[in-house]
Amino acid sequence: MCSNSLLSLDFTRGTSIVEAVLASAISKVYLKSLNSWSSTGDQILMGAVKHRKPGQGLITVSNHTATVDDPSLFATLLPWNVLIRPSLNRWTLCSQEYCFQKGEIIATLFHGAKTLPIKRGAGINHVFLEQFFNKLEAGEWVHIFPEGKICQDGTLTGRPEPLRSEIGRLKWGVGKLIARASETPLVIPIYHVGMDKVMPQDKDHKLKSVIPRVGQSVRVIVGDPIPMDDIVDEYRKLELKPSGWTTTAEEKTVYSAITKRIENALLELEKKLKDQEVAERQQNLLESAQRHKSRLESQ
Repeated sequence: MCSNSLLSLDFTRGTSIVEAVLASAISKVYLKSLNSWSSTGDQILMGAVKHRKPGQGLITVSNHTATVDDPSLFATLLPWNVLIRPSLNRWTLCSQEYCFQKGEIIATLFHGAKTLPIKRGAGINHVFLEQFFNKLEAGEWVHIFPEGKICQDGTLTGRPEPLRSEIGRLKWGVGKLIARASETPLVIPIYHVGMDKVMPQDKDHKLKSVIPRVGQSVRVIVGDPIPMDDIVDEYRKLELKPSGWTTTAEEKTVYSAITKRIENALLELEKKLKDQEVAERQQNLLESAQRHKSRLESQ
């Protein structure tokens, strides 16, 4: 007879597959058919998910503009032969109060979707971040929104001023994940625009509607891996001996440097997307003018 733990494991695996199929089907239809979708760099993500070194963890980092960024973006970016294999899919985080304190069924569904809890404002020494780190250390794929919140300002936001200028836009937790890993993980930046129009919020950060909008334009760019070996090598040369998961003062400097590099990579992708949008608008105006001229000449 199967033990309760084995039954629970089988149920979670089954739930994960069902949830992946449902979420992926809905996302692909909604973003590709009911909205305008374009993406570049898909093959970079695919290569990282399927062909990185055995045992090497993967961290994807992106801006966060809507409640459905994850899983919608990955469900639309990745092919079915990845999505239906739970072992290849990412682990992500969701606030404890939102995903794991609304009953056992809801919590099971989120865990089945490879989601772990995080406690807002608890800092980088909290046990929940350590649990997330353990997935990365085991060579799995983890996704994190280093802004730490949904930002619909049209740019990478994160921390407010003056902290943004003093210590950067992004939370340092992602820096800790990378620095503490026994093998430097592969770090892939992703930037997207348009999801804030699909699931807009009001000035109080409340959803304007639980029904996603249609007819919007969603664009995604996946960047090249962010090199981290130089920073991590310097960190290891320090031969720090932190107590368990607790961060030392010296480590914070390393976390800051790693996070700043991620911030710069995301800002570079943001600029590329905005430059693409400007170029396409100009091209559309040119083509419209040419069509108008052709109509006038044919009269």
